[in-house]
Amino acid sequence: MPFPVTVKFKRKLKAIIIAENIGDTLSYVQKEIESKKADKVTCDESSVNYKGSTSNLRGSLFGGMNGTFTIINDDIQSHLVYEIRMYQLFITTSIMAVAAGILTRIVWVGVGAFAWLCGMNWLVSLARHGSLASELAAGIDQIHGIPIVDLDDKNEHIRNEKLKNWM
Repeated sequence: MPFPVTVKFKRKLKAIIIAENIGDTLSYVQKEIESKKADKVTCDESSVNYKGSTSNLRGSLFGGMNGTFTIINDDIQSHLVYEIRMYQLFITTSIMAVAAGILTRIVWVGVGAFAWLCGMNWLVSLARHGSLASELAAGIDQIHGIPIVDLDDKNEHIRNEKLKNWM
């Protein structure tokens, strides 16, 4: 099932990923997501997959989701593609919304409960997983020798110059 249950994040890489270094890249991705408590992590020739989380506590990044990280190359650029499947989120919140509607005997309460529970969890998940994709893309660039430029340092220099000019 496509969007909104399945969502893809595509991040450009500054590093060029070729057959010789894809193993190191996927190994890095696997170690990083395992450190963040992804469960049932498998790695094959071109992707890393996970199913759920080892931490079922509230706030777990990978809880109730399955995902795949893939490295793809077009003509001149490499990309990290991260696809998440949120079937369990939609199923669980649907059950909770139906229960709320039945308990109150008001259909709109069930609809509102679904919209709030599912909608807000979905938005938070999109933000967190999008951030993870960006973080992993920056890490991949870094392990392949591309330095990360900190824009805050450049902006700090500009702010200091403006402050000096003002005085």
